[in-house]
Amino acid sequence: MSQYLARIKYYNRGDNSIEHIEVFSEESDTITFTAYHYKGFPSTSIERLGEKTKLTWDKYEGEDFLSYMIYRGYGRSGIYRELIFETDDPNTQTCIDNVPYIIGKDYYYYTEIKVRGSDTTIKGPQTEETHLGNLFEVSNWLHQNSYKYLYQWEKNTIIKRDINDLSILYQHTFEAKITGVYKYNKLEHYLLLSENSIRVFDGSQNKVIQELPLRHFTANRNVDDIYVFGLENGVIYATYLNKGEIPYQRYVAYYNPVDESYTVIEGGVGIPVEAFLGEDTENIYVGNFGSIGTVKIRKEDLEITAKHERILNYGGRIPVFVSKKNIILTEHGVVHDIETLAAKAYIGSASVATLTSDQEKLVILSGDISIHDSNNYQLLRTIPIETDYHDGKQTDIFINEDESKIIICTGTVTQIISL
Repeated sequence: MSQYLARIKYYNRGDNSIEHIEVFSEESDTITFTAYHYKGFPSTSIERLGEKTKLTWDKYEGEDFLSYMIYRGYGRSGIYRELIFETDDPNTQTCIDNVPYIIGKDYYYYTEIKVRGSDTTIKGPQTEETHLGNLFEVSNWLHQNSYKYLYQWEKNTIIKRDINDLSILYQHTFEAKITGVYKYNKLEHYLLLSENSIRVFDGSQNKVIQELPLRHFTANRNVDDIYVFGLENGVIYATYLNKGEIPYQRYVAYYNPVDESYTVIEGGVGIPVEAFLGEDTENIYVGNFGSIGTVKIRKEDLEITAKHERILNYGGRIPVFVSKKNIILTEHGVVHDIETLAAKAYIGSASVATLTSDQEKLVILSGDISIHDSNNYQLLRTIPIETDYHDGKQTDIFINEDESKIIICTGTVTQIISL
């Protein structure tokens, strides 16, 4: 029986490669070798399985096999890659990738084979996939005040999207630098603060319908720590700290649309306002993320009539205000009475929450989604979230008008869940 010593030399330097086989034998018998060319082997195929991806690759028959290594890349160059699977079983040719895909983003898969006796691996070609699913790389949502549309703030541009599929309906970019976008208790309205003015933006018309000079609110003071909000009747408030006086003084100013007048009150509303929660017929509800908590202020004279410390914790989310039910729901899942701000029920942890359009249900996100009756706080339904994604940034939850879809924003990724 003839004996042969074979050595395969393989080099890969970008597009330049050298492949040849050296055979050493004392006899002149014919021998056949199968060489795996790096540009075609091992290939990797993709099969979608709902929100998951099944990957299949070519089998390596060599006796020097050590392992298959499957990579997911985020660019054609292959520089940004992640090892998602490795096995030392030569007969294994499939794996499942559970990564939460983002719509419109390209992903690249390839297989490498590690062999004995060399630092070189056999690297297969990349297979490209553009994901189509229910995750979007979209963030920076504004407060929901419509159940047909969502508004997004990105790089001095306000973007209106269809709430059902997040398709862009229009974009409006402002020439002046906008330093903040604030809540206005009118459908599809937002307040935009710039260096010199407060602008009222009407999303239904895609335009600024009113611009109020900031100097009328500040009386030309040098201000800091400013917060603005608007009521349903068109009254617009600005609370701020005056940097030009020692000690600093806090002020509140408001614009009355009836006679187009401005009123400035020294002393403000007694606290630094950091969140406008909502209003009822006689009162305004605001919050502070420090130790002050939630405050009820009488509209007539801006006097504080109730205060509850630590309903809002530092760094916490803005509570859900339900004037129709006379309750406030906090991020801790505690329901507080509007009149006394005392706790009246506990319905579990609530990272973020929103209301259905008829205000009859509370939709709460905390791990999974829970839907509660806003009258008796009973749990109506629990919806598990299959895709667990969060990058530690802002979290929001929204629901559409017919309650068929829930939209969850977990950091920079937004997910649509059909009910």
